[in-house]
Amino acid sequence: MELTHSIIAPDELILITGSNGFLGSKTVETLLDSGFKRLRCFVRPSSDTTRLAVTLSGFPDAQVELFSGNLTNVQDCYRAAEDVILLINCAAGMGVGLVNMFVDSVVSSRNLLNAIVEHRTIKRIVHISSFAVYETSILKQGALLTEETPLESHHELRLDAYAYTKHKQELLFWKYSEQYELPLVVVRPGVVFGPYGLEISPRVGIDLFGLFLHIGGNNKIPLTYVDNCAEAIVLAATSPSTGGQVFNIHDDNLPTARIFLQQYKKAKGNIRSIRVPYAMMQVLSRLVKWYSDYSKGQIPPVFTPYKTAAIWKGVRFDNAKAKQVLGWSPRVPMSQALKAHFDFIRSKSSL
Repeated sequence: MELTHSIIAPDELILITGSNGFLGSKTVETLLDSGFKRLRCFVRPSSDTTRLAVTLSGFPDAQVELFSGNLTNVQDCYRAAEDVILLINCAAGMGVGLVNMFVDSVVSSRNLLNAIVEHRTIKRIVHISSFAVYETSILKQGALLTEETPLESHHELRLDAYAYTKHKQELLFWKYSEQYELPLVVVRPGVVFGPYGLEISPRVGIDLFGLFLHIGGNNKIPLTYVDNCAEAIVLAATSPSTGGQVFNIHDDNLPTARIFLQQYKKAKGNIRSIRVPYAMMQVLSRLVKWYSDYSKGQIPPVFTPYKTAAIWKGVRFDNAKAKQVLGWSPRVPMSQALKAHFDFIRSKSSL
């Protein structure tokens, strides 16, 4: 990807957290492909960096440092942030349990931001958030979700640890940006997909004891192919006019949950599924919540009417701002992206 204008020079130092992850590693590749030569890739000491190393081998002239550390360690954050001009934060807690996810998302981000404030060399921070931060439950079916849609305010009803920690993480970045005048840009991807990524989104449905409950129906899934999403991140990081803004990222020609599941079943094979209409799922959610309350929490409310509405009610999505302000458009068309995704799943299934 060629950049016409950039506030970051090719030889200025860029720190990427979560650089060994699915989206982070593709962002590293896109930065290098765009001509940036000095990268510091923050990786956990226990991480398998094989795929990242393969990516870096294609750019022998680049000055890339694999910085081994933990974002929960204050000293590691301070050393990692030294001389950094651009921070791209792809790190997020993906572990088990709310406490672990909160530590890995919010506490680690606070450590990193404190280090950035101490060094004061930063030109821009790009934080990778998520569509999960939006309060979609309040929207009507078919309503348009944009960057102006309110953020979630009822996490006690949604019962989603990932949504909660991503929301708190983003709020922390905005707080530091305002308090310390840090130049922040927030990128909110929809469902990032592609080879090595998540095979199927909960927006399509959920696997329950070997039976896939197809709940998404004809809802559009806000997919963004990992290559396209990484290019949007780099544009948001380097474009002169993006400071203080939020960008929703999803590709064009979005498939419905029904179409995605059909192709997934062909690629995966041996998938048993049953269609559960949204209205029926709401009834089931009310029953689950009632029994959880009746049993005084002996069975947790895995589904609640609020959570069901947040995921499966069905809204429309808009990527116009990213196109207009960033000049971004999905380089890999949806048909090609879906083929790559399902071909990879098919190759794994045949092993």
